[in-house]
Amino acid sequence: MSITDILQTIIQALGLLSLVFLGITYYLDRRWKRAEAAYQFYNGYDTNRDCQLAMFMLDYQDGDSAFEFDYEFPKFSRTVHVSYTLAKRQGAMQKPYDQLSEEEQVIRFIFDVYIGYLERVFYLIKQGYFTEQELVFYKYWLDKLVSPQCEDIRAYAAENSCGMFIPFLQRYQRKIQPKLNKIMQF
Repeated sequence: MSITDILQTIIQALGLLSLVFLGITYYLDRRWKRAEAAYQFYNGYDTNRDCQLAMFMLDYQDGDSAFEFDYEFPKFSRTVHVSYTLAKRQGAMQKPYDQLSEEEQVIRFIFDVYIGYLERVFYLIKQGYFTEQELVFYKYWLDKLVSPQCEDIRAYAAENSCGMFIPFLQRYQRKIQPKLNKIMQF
C-alpha cells in the first residue's frame, strides 16, 4: 500500500466523519428548533387574550356560573361588555351569525381565534414539529374540549374550521389522552 492510498483512505474517512458530524449537528439543531417553537407556541397560547378568554369560558361551563369582561371588538369600534354564561356560548356556537347578539358575536369570535390556534398546533404536530407528548401542556383544555359540555364547540368547528380540529380531537381521545394520563401520573 502506497502513501497515496493511505492518504486517500484518511481523506475518505475524514469526509465520512464530517458527514456524520453534519448529520448529528442537523438533528440536534432541529430538536432545539422544535423545542423553541413549542415554547413560543405555548407561550403565545398562554398569553393571547382571546385564548385566555376562551380558556376561562371553558372553565365556566357549569350551568349558571358566569363571569363578566369587556372586549374591544373591532367590528363595533367600541368595547362590548360580555356577561358570559354557558347558554350564551351555546347560542353563539349554534345560531346563524346574523341572529347573534353582540355578546354572542364576541364569544364566537373568541372561540374562532381559539379553534384556529389549536388547529395550527394540530397541524404542526402532524408535520412533526411537535410530538404528541408535548401536548401535556394543553391536556387540561383538550380534556375539556372532548367533554360532553363542549359538544356545541365541536359541532361548530366541524362546520367552520379548516378540517383538522375534529379529527385531531378524535385521535386525542383514542390514542393521545391515555398516553398523557400515564405521563401525568407521579
